[in-house]
Amino acid sequence: MILLAEEDIAVRKKLCDILNRERIIVVGSPKRALEALAQHKGKLNIIIANARAVRGITSKDILDRLCKKLEIEVPPIIGIYRKGEEPIVKKIIENNNDQKFLKYDEKDVNFPSKYIKAIKNRYSDLIVDESKIDKDWTASEEEQDIVDVRSWLNKEGLAEEASKTAKGKEEKQDAKFIDDKNADYKKLYFEVKEKYEELLSYIHELTDTE
Repeated sequence: MILLAEEDIAVRKKLCDILNRERIIVVGSPKRALEALAQHKGKLNIIIANARAVRGITSKDILDRLCKKLEIEVPPIIGIYRKGEEPIVKKIIENNNDQKFLKYDEKDVNFPSKYIKAIKNRYSDLIVDESKIDKDWTASEEEQDIVDVRSWLNKEGLAEEASKTAKGKEEKQDAKFIDDKNADYKKLYFEVKEKYEELLSYIHELTDTE
């Protein structure tokens, strides 16, 4: 099991999508990360966290003291930092020599492989299906959102209904989409976008509330 500490929903989704076959506990703050560590005592194989979260859970030996109290080994940590956060990383490394950090860059097509390699070096039993990673990683934000909404529609049993609705409109208006495969998913995306964003906002509020 993996613990991911990242407050940015878009970034956490990208990081989770790469680890598409692992069970991941996602939190949005250092405090929540420590709570999850206590809740899932001894079950976390590795912690992946942004630089600020790493600083939050390792400062003043908080993580070490908590693990000692729980009588468990301190899980290995992979820190993720972005451009401009190098000073934070440098300070953490000075105080905790065993931390491994990886620069996050959405434009770096090699990031997924670097990310997987870094985790496997600390968690050798990592299971990953790499067949779809490159395609998902390089997809634009809008393309990925459309895929997400399509998956959500399927999960909720609404895809078939949406396809029938689209097909009915096509028959009446002689639209260019003539089958389920060519249904106008982009239009469906914008129709449910408001509800989808409300859902993400609600999830963000739940995970980030102190």
